[in-house]
Amino acid sequence: MKNCFTIAVCTLAFSLLGFKSDPPAPSFDFHSYWNKYNESQYLLRVDSNYIKTLNCIKWLESNGNSTFPDMNTFYDAARCSYMLRDSLGAVAYLEKSVIKGMNLLNNSERIKNEVGTFAFQSVFSRYAELHKQYSASKAESMHFLLEDKKHTTLDQFARSAIMRETLDKDQLAKIMNYVDSLNMAEHIACVKQGLCPPGGMITYHLYGKNEVYFPFIDSCMKVELFAGRMQPSAYAFWYDRQLGYVQHVPQKYGCNVYYTEQSATAKAKISPLESVDSVDFYRTEIGLPPLWQSAEMSGFNLPEGYKRPKK
Repeated sequence: MKNCFTIAVCTLAFSLLGFKSDPPAPSFDFHSYWNKYNESQYLLRVDSNYIKTLNCIKWLESNGNSTFPDMNTFYDAARCSYMLRDSLGAVAYLEKSVIKGMNLLNNSERIKNEVGTFAFQSVFSRYAELHKQYSASKAESMHFLLEDKKHTTLDQFARSAIMRETLDKDQLAKIMNYVDSLNMAEHIACVKQGLCPPGGMITYHLYGKNEVYFPFIDSCMKVELFAGRMQPSAYAFWYDRQLGYVQHVPQKYGCNVYYTEQSATAKAKISPLESVDSVDFYRTEIGLPPLWQSAEMSGFNLPEGYKRPKK
């Protein structure tokens, strides 16, 4: 009886103080989420199975977090709904996509073709209101301030036509390296202070003296990745680019591909891999689909020696 009285008093106290006794929200199940996401992408882009794709996205919606599903996933759902002749479903998912950041002002004709004119016009009539919701939800951080600041600094001035016409390549490179080093040092300081997450275009400037920051940025990005705040493909593309284009060593995840000819039927080739035998293991670790699935979805040729598992 005494224990029951104590529990009742504690419950009342928490209520009066504003504390909630609701159970905590389930943590983001990294591998389950991205496995289901990869399944949805393959079903849509290879099998064109709109019903199963939509079911996968509904699962992602129920098991995601504040970051995912992202605008592209909701846009895929809008496309599937349109193909299944569910105009209201297309409207609902296109709205969610805009709230996550989808820009309806670019490629409007393509969007109309993919989600239907009715859905586009319905959402476009509320675009300003929906976009405000996106802006309100966007995290305010020093990272965004830094990105804006870069557009008004020597970084942009050095890239201008005036500088290119008045300086030779060596002089321009020296200025750009200097500006990049200043911006990178400022970004690293903000990350260390917890004022912003690692990311943005500045992390693609880890060359020259800035390469010393690569291990630190990589470790921070992995925290973002496994916490469910960064997409696996974004991390892997950045990592492989750093290896291939900056350090000039084979890529790890197979995200860098290139074209040897410009034509509608040309197929991309994949840059050298660290290991064709281990690439799928590496990819699974960070939530990517096996290489053969990405090849079928994106249309590039598999590397020599890669063994596709039997179905």
